[in-house]
Amino acid sequence: PVLGGRLVMDRSAFRNDFGGRDGTYATNRSISRPNQRESSMKFLMTLIFFGLLATAGAYYFANPIESVKQAKRLLASFGVLPKPAPDKPTGPLTPTDIASVAEKYDVYVTSAPSGAPISINGEPSGEVTPALIKLDKGRRVQLSLKLAGYLPSPYEERFVVEGPRKIDVRFKADVKGFLNIIVVGEGQIYVNDAPVASTSPARMIPVAANEDVRVLAFDPKTHARDEKVVQVGEGQTVTVKLEPRAGVAMPVQPPANPSQRR
Repeated sequence: PVLGGRLVMDRSAFRNDFGGRDGTYATNRSISRPNQRESSMKFLMTLIFFGLLATAGAYYFANPIESVKQAKRLLASFGVLPKPAPDKPTGPLTPTDIASVAEKYDVYVTSAPSGAPISINGEPSGEVTPALIKLDKGRRVQLSLKLAGYLPSPYEERFVVEGPRKIDVRFKADVKGFLNIIVVGEGQIYVNDAPVASTSPARMIPVAANEDVRVLAFDPKTHARDEKVVQVGEGQTVTVKLEPRAGVAMPVQPPANPSQRR
């Protein structure tokens, strides 16, 4: 009985330690289960890593500037980068602060033909027509357009920005004709009220083609005058003969010192 008792106890201990008569089954099972759990955990951690990496990449491409800021803040929190300086305490707004948040209005500038460079207060804006320009409220503006080969050149408009504004300019092709002006007697010569010569004759004076052109001869000593309105075709030359007569009032007083012949 004593021997049988030992045998029973030895068998029980043998089964408790190995789970089988030869011990192989329990030993393999105790080793294989931890290995499976470890492999599963590694696979799961790999999936999580690549998921986070893909999410971070997508966020960076969608918000590159904000991503850099977040990265800098994160590195600063770990002491890799110096911490950013604290925000300055708020106080009354300075003129610079007010200007930085000044209200702006849209100014839409178009022209026909398009492609005219736009200048603001004598400085190129870098824009060409058609263009939408934002200008500060209350700003005094001299806006000018200039298109080679077209009139008016330049076109200028002065205004104070008080709200949205649209500027539309219709250019005309700068086609020219020419005038030869002969004055019988004495007289200063004007074309469209602009002096072109102080004595006769005035030759090859360029004027806009296919438009009315006012030609005037005026003698400042006797106040004698004569004028005509003519049209000149593109590339043509027209001769105008004027005979100033005294006693005819001038509707527009010409300049006192006309320029010399051009």
